[in-house]
Amino acid sequence: MSTSIIPIAFPNKVLLPNGLTILAADIGGTKTDIALFEVRHDRFFILREKRYESKDWQSIVAIIEDFGLDPKPDRISVSVAGPVSDGVAKMTNLDWVVDLREIAGQCRVDQVFLLNDLEANAYGLAALVESDIKVVHAGKENKNGN
Repeated sequence: MSTSIIPIAFPNKVLLPNGLTILAADIGGTKTDIALFEVRHDRFFILREKRYESKDWQSIVAIIEDFGLDPKPDRISVSVAGPVSDGVAKMTNLDWVVDLREIAGQCRVDQVFLLNDLEANAYGLAALVESDIKVVHAGKENKNGN
């Protein structure tokens, strides 16, 4: 597997320390993608990743345990297809309740973040650099609208 590199550039411009590890998961009704990242020189490096069929699992904690917590990540970040309120998400297309406190307790990781997948995509857009952007079709400028 090749190593992917993703730049670290968040809206508040706070750089993460070298060596920090983050376990990130994106839960959807059909699939859950999970990856372990390490920060090196202001960039995220994917150490390993895996895709799960969500319906085959009882919870995100079960998926995280299968994926493995060795090495134990410094942070866990989970995005969900549905609303998040007070650190809890009731999935709209999956019979799960995702609770950041449960994840923190079961995985023994103090820093756990739970956010809506649209919000996660917005953070991802903020991390793009100019070389990540490609024009698919130039189109014609319209001064009266989109």
